[in-house]
Amino acid sequence: MEESTLLKISLVSALVGIIIILFSAETITAPYLTIDNITKDHIDKTIRTGGLITSSKETPGLILINLKDSTGEITAIIFKDKNITISRYLPVEVTAKVVEYEDELELQIEEIKIINQE
Repeated sequence: MEESTLLKISLVSALVGIIIILFSAETITAPYLTIDNITKDHIDKTIRTGGLITSSKETPGLILINLKDSTGEITAIIFKDKNITISRYLPVEVTAKVVEYEDELELQIEEIKIINQE
């Protein structure tokens, strides 16, 4: 085969591969877990969960919240890189990384969505 033909095949294959990777990244979502199903096996993994914010405490660099669903309660942190307003009894769904802090599981929230109350 000619060198130019091999180059064209290589470029087309690379572009198709990149498109497949981008499509896969957009369609793959983190698993949804209830709070009682979050275990040490999930440390350093991204999960989704939801519930009510039962309390919040603001510090200079982050916001600490307690998130509660019908199965349990967990502490979560939101780093204040954006202007965000948190209030008690706000129903939310979060995408978060599970971490361990002082022998307790916590969530480092990456994305938070307010669930519409209808």
